[in-house]
Amino acid sequence: MSTATKAGRMRKGLLLEVMSQAELLSIADDSALLWFRERETIIQQGDSMDTVGALAKQMYMLESGTVEVTVRVQDPITDKIFERQVDVLDQSGSLFGETALVYGTKRSATVTAKTDCRVCAIPHFALDNILENRPEVRKKFTDLVGGRKSGYTTATSGFLIVDPERDRAQKDAQVVESAELDPGRISSSEREKADRMRAAHEIKTTGEEHLTNA
Repeated sequence: MSTATKAGRMRKGLLLEVMSQAELLSIADDSALLWFRERETIIQQGDSMDTVGALAKQMYMLESGTVEVTVRVQDPITDKIFERQVDVLDQSGSLFGETALVYGTKRSATVTAKTDCRVCAIPHFALDNILENRPEVRKKFTDLVGGRKSGYTTATSGFLIVDPERDRAQKDAQVVESAELDPGRISSSEREKADRMRAAHEIKTTGEEHLTNA
């Protein structure tokens, strides 16, 4: 697809209509069309743009298909952890993934292809200069983020938002604890994992003590 054609499609975006043709052409030139199959994960809640790499530093515009937005929550009564649907996007031009791109935060939700989808991936560097120098465009994005957060808060009311990184850390700690209390109760692979985590913790602790004493 040519840059001009992509720019024309972007003009239909829910926020991109406030940009000039030159800005759209510049963004379109840096963007890429991606295809995702049904049930394929596009964005994973908790992913960090710093740790995942440059490929994560982008937002998306839906070209065709339907995507589902979910947030991992915990029921405070039953302690059950599950994915709660907070939004479904099926309108061509719908944007998603903008919060992490604009604010540099971790991904606040998981976005999954509900059907086969085609999306336009817009990298952060294609928008940085525009967001910095066009306050009216940045306001459009912040308004969208604010509205999304409000909707997510309503949809997850009564539940605890799960931090995937903290959740993984807690599970790892449980493996180590089980290995220390009763080594015979865990599998050999779990025991090896516990040994690796214990060794990593000792290295980290030693390094921190070295820095403290330096």
